[in-house]
Amino acid sequence: MMTNYKSEAKKLLSSALGIEINAIEDDASPINIKNWDSLNQVKLSILIEEYLGRKLSTDEILGLISLDYITDLLSKEDSSN
Repeated sequence: MMTNYKSEAKKLLSSALGIEINAIEDDASPINIKNWDSLNQVKLSILIEEYLGRKLSTDEILGLISLDYITDLLSKEDSSN
């Protein structure tokens, strides 16, 4: 079964930001989601590290500014395993 990485990314965002999954649009970013602040950015990075089972690099953490980036990060990680 193929993983739906966008759905997984939305679940992680929902958990980190404390919002409903259906409130996360495909163009989600800190610009259009009020709860996506610096504290929740840290929560998001921790949740993604737990999901991936590894530490994120500084560049990866700094890149966590869109749903698309998170989706790509999850899919690339899976394809490298």
